[in-house]
Amino acid sequence: QMEKRSEVRSVDTISAVKAYIHEHLSGDLTLDHVSEQVFISPKYLSKLFKEETGIVYSEYVTNQRMERARELMTQREITVEQVASTVGYRTPAYFIKKFKEIHGCTPKNFMRSLMEQGSI
Repeated sequence: QMEKRSEVRSVDTISAVKAYIHEHLSGDLTLDHVSEQVFISPKYLSKLFKEETGIVYSEYVTNQRMERARELMTQREITVEQVASTVGYRTPAYFIKKFKEIHGCTPKNFMRSLMEQGSI
């Protein structure tokens, strides 16, 4: 019974963390900051997150930010700098580097291909 309650609490905690991340993509999503929001230690959050989701916390945050970046780029004319800032990157250069790692092209090339397809 205790174990079952603990599992439910773990799932609820991870759900709360995911919701917080989704609502605060442009803000401080460091493990330290987010763990404070759910009242557990950063180390425990890191361990729990990996156990419950199968990926490490930082990878999840990056993936969420990149998904949102893609959405922003398909919705309207927006600069790479604006996208980077909106999804929580302080410098466009780092955003571009991470975007290219994940999507295999720069944000500008991604936006260019969307324009060619008539998607934006």
